[in-house]
Amino acid sequence: MSEPNSPGESQCGAPRFFVGCEDDESEVQEDSMRTDMDLYEDDEDTPPERQIVVGICCMMKKSKSKPMTQILERLCRFEYITVVIFPEDTILNEPVDKWPLCDCLISFHSKGFPLDNAVSYAKLRSPLLINDLNMQYYIQDRREVYRILQEEGIELPRYAVLNRDPDKPEECNLVEGEDHVEVNGEIFQKPFVEKPVCAEDHNVYIYYPTSAGGGSQRLFRKVVTSTVMTPLIGSRSSVYSPESSVRKTGSYIYEEFMPTDGTDVKVYTVGPDYAHAEARKSPALDGKVERDSEGKEVRYPVILSAMEKLVARKVCLAFKQTVCGFDLLRANGHSYVCDVNGFSFVKNSMKYYDDCAKILGNIVMRELAPQFQIPWSIPTEAEDIPIVPTTSGTIHDLKIYASDEGRVQMTAASFAKGLLALEGELTPILVQMVKSANMNGLLDNDSDSLSSCQHRVKARLHEILQRDREFNDEDYDRRPASSQSEQHRSDPRHLDKRYVADVFKLDPSVRPGRIHPT
Repeated sequence: MSEPNSPGESQCGAPRFFVGCEDDESEVQEDSMRTDMDLYEDDEDTPPERQIVVGICCMMKKSKSKPMTQILERLCRFEYITVVIFPEDTILNEPVDKWPLCDCLISFHSKGFPLDNAVSYAKLRSPLLINDLNMQYYIQDRREVYRILQEEGIELPRYAVLNRDPDKPEECNLVEGEDHVEVNGEIFQKPFVEKPVCAEDHNVYIYYPTSAGGGSQRLFRKVVTSTVMTPLIGSRSSVYSPESSVRKTGSYIYEEFMPTDGTDVKVYTVGPDYAHAEARKSPALDGKVERDSEGKEVRYPVILSAMEKLVARKVCLAFKQTVCGFDLLRANGHSYVCDVNGFSFVKNSMKYYDDCAKILGNIVMRELAPQFQIPWSIPTEAEDIPIVPTTSGTIHDLKIYASDEGRVQMTAASFAKGLLALEGELTPILVQMVKSANMNGLLDNDSDSLSSCQHRVKARLHEILQRDREFNDEDYDRRPASSQSEQHRSDPRHLDKRYVADVFKLDPSVRPGRIHPT
């Protein structure tokens, strides 16, 4: 590990780091605590300095995860900071007045976590909160998340909320057509997205138009699959379904689909002035999770634009979450926030761990050191530590354009599937990766864009091919000199009939009724 280099970081080798444990590990914890106090017994003339206790209150799966462990180890290098992890058994089974004491609380909701108890503890002890607890109730409801984003002027996809009465699910303001839905009078053409209002429900569906093949892509939390040759890892995040009808029970948010070229951007804030961003393959593309040799999902660091950094600041402040993750969709020249996840860490970045611990330590010291009369000077370096340079992947850089003709679009999607080694149906790949070249001015589809010379050539060819008589000398005189060596007196329509007759002779299975050579 690197040496501490911020003012106030500990120069001794033993961080004050107490980890919650089970009952059979209590002796080990007691030994650790005694060892920590022994740091002060070496010099009896020097009284121990007042320590700022940072409490970690979350489920054990989160508190012992690699990102959390890496960051807490670095946070403990601050000379006046002690970290205490609340044991999960205490969180779940003990009254809040029995929970460990702390001056600063890092607490966040996840599956099974008693958020109500954490709120009660905060009211009882009044610690400095890194992430506001009451706002975490709102983060669990996508309707509230979208309302807050809208109030803050943050761009998000066009959406409508469908609230269903569980007792009367058929009584709702929803009209479904073959290629659209109408929700509360708002029409969404396919493709569109259907999200459960509960943020803990990750069963998000994307519905495709019949022109692209129809059906839907069903997203879910990464599931664990295994084979004889591979270990147990989460290898899928979505699956294609031929079902095209929307769900008839439950409440949902319906929103406009954003074509993102097959990538999502995940943003992680540590305070309003720092954001780390990464791109990954969209789970809606083919559902296969791309992993590296160590089994980790492949991510590509990206640099945020000035506007996106402002969005990150707004999200952090609006939801009062110092450590906060959210999802960005880059589409049509804009960046839309489509989800706010609350407390989230970058999974595998040593630089992020260094930056995060330094910023959190500085926040704690700035807020609490004066209160406890702890000698500490404000660091001179800015907390907005520069983001690492970007690297790009094939999907991240690839742009595919094709005409609007269905077979051409499917061919382009097949090309993308083979080039990127994607799996599954072509429909999700077509909708996400293939753009209309007509809309981007790459094809001469509009007659107004043709030159006057092209107009004359097209008109002349049309006149020749529609002529129902043999060519005469005047016609041949008007031909270019390079083509005057060959002369055919037959008119074009007569030649067409001869070609059709020859086809019948070559392939008797062709029925004359299917061809009209007139």
